[in-house]
Amino acid sequence: MERLSDRQLQRLRGLISDIYEMRNLSAFRRDVMALLPALVACDTCSCNDIDLPRRRIEWIAYPAEVRFPDFRRILCQHIHEHPLIRY
Repeated sequence: MERLSDRQLQRLRGLISDIYEMRNLSAFRRDVMALLPALVACDTCSCNDIDLPRRRIEWIAYPAEVRFPDFRRILCQHIHEHPLIRY
């Protein structure tokens, strides 16, 4: 793995500052997904929060257009295949 360049480190410092200003978990999820592409080149990124005891799934994607209509149904159908959920 390559080390971060000086430019990437400066971006990271700025992003960390922005992250510390976030006041709640919902804002964190939403805003980190918007900030992450400034640090790491990517077409899309997502934050997936699966709370099995509460039967709650939250998926935030950036950009938002990458979400698809049936994602919850499809995820529920295949959740047993998720490597972290299985154990």
